[in-house]
Amino acid sequence: QWGRYFYDWHPIIHAAINKMVQYPITDFVFDTDDDNLKKNYEAAFKTLKVRDVLIRMGLDYFVCGNSYLSCIMPFKRMLECPECHAAVAASSAQFRVNNKEVFMECPKCHKNVKAIVKDSQTKDLHDMRLILWNPLYMQVDFDEILGNCSYYYSLPEHIKSSIAKGERKYIAQYPMYFIDAAREKKLVHLFSDKLMHLKRETHSASYFKGLGQPIISPVMKYLFHLLILLRAQDA
Repeated sequence: QWGRYFYDWHPIIHAAINKMVQYPITDFVFDTDDDNLKKNYEAAFKTLKVRDVLIRMGLDYFVCGNSYLSCIMPFKRMLECPECHAAVAASSAQFRVNNKEVFMECPKCHKNVKAIVKDSQTKDLHDMRLILWNPLYMQVDFDEILGNCSYYYSLPEHIKSSIAKGERKYIAQYPMYFIDAAREKKLVHLFSDKLMHLKRETHSASYFKGLGQPIISPVMKYLFHLLILLRAQDA
């Protein structure tokens, strides 16, 4: 939290970290003689905004000492009528949520029914999401002997409350494990083999067990001193 504060407040720290993050990110090189393959990769990198993601990863890495990246694969959520088995996309359906159940008027038989929620994987690249998890909401269970890590994410309160209220955009778009975690007031367990944890390594006796150390932390004492001097100057 203090790393975030000083990055947002201190002009020199802000500029220095931005330069450290952006300088090593050059243009992408696609090493292939296959023109179609090159075009596909260029289109994919542009659609997923890979360069922007790398910059944000670098900011998390230096400001917080940790960056967490994973991918939500594209899927399409359908609401199926249990009477006539007609299905409609949740994004375009008119439905309401009552006591964790989804109710809708079937577009085919026009009955008010409790819909069956079905998710199916798709290959639409535009629906793929590269997710940078907020380090402040991440909990890391670190085994100091074996070096294994388990990752748990606490959904922000406004998202949990919106899901609990049954807001349509969350019910229609969010993966079910998000929705279930919000309803049951639990953490989201992220599999370590599907999560990239980029951290600034430190020594074995560090206070940050299983975590990286923010680059700002060694100069924190001097920054606090600077704030005291500025406050005295204002007085």
